Amino acid sequence: MSRLFLREVKDRPVFQRTLASLFEHDFDALAPAHGSVVEQGAKELLRAALLERGCVV
Repeated sequence: MSRLFLREVKDRPVFQRTLASLFEHDFDALAPAHGSVVEQGAKELLRAALLERGCVV
């Protein structure tokens, strides 16, 4: 998760609620706009990246 992206988040509580809603879904793959497609384990990789940047998920 890019620090630049997170710096642009203007309403942190809304962002946190959106993340909570996202993580309620069951997903294993992720196709980001930039970078490689994650075919397995995407949910945990995304959670780890967000936690590393100080987001609570």
